[in-house]
Amino acid sequence: MKELIREAYDRHKDEIRETVVEPIDLDDYFLHATLWSSSHVPPIAIELILELFPSAIHKKEPGTGLYPLHIALHKFRLTLLCRLRKLFRWILLWR
Repeated sequence: MKELIREAYDRHKDEIRETVVEPIDLDDYFLHATLWSSSHVPPIAIELILELFPSAIHKKEPGTGLYPLHIALHKFRLTLLCRLRKLFRWILLWR
C-alpha cells in the first residue's frame, strides 16, 4: 500500500506543490501524503492508516503547518462529510 500511495503522490506532485511549500518526507508524513493524493487513493486506505497510526492526525506538515484535517478539507471540500466525521472521532479519541 505504501508504494501505491508513494506512486500516486509522485504522479501528482505538480498539483500538490501549488499548496505545499516543500516536498514532504513520505515516511514521516504518510497520512499527509495520502490525503494530498486522496483523489487517487481509495478511502479505505485513509481509514487503514488512521487505524494503524492514530497519532499522525496530530502532526503538522513542515513548511505549511497543516494538520491532516486541513488537507482533507482542502482536498475534499463538502464531499468529505462522512470521512470528516471519522477524522473528528479520532481527534476526540486521541486528545
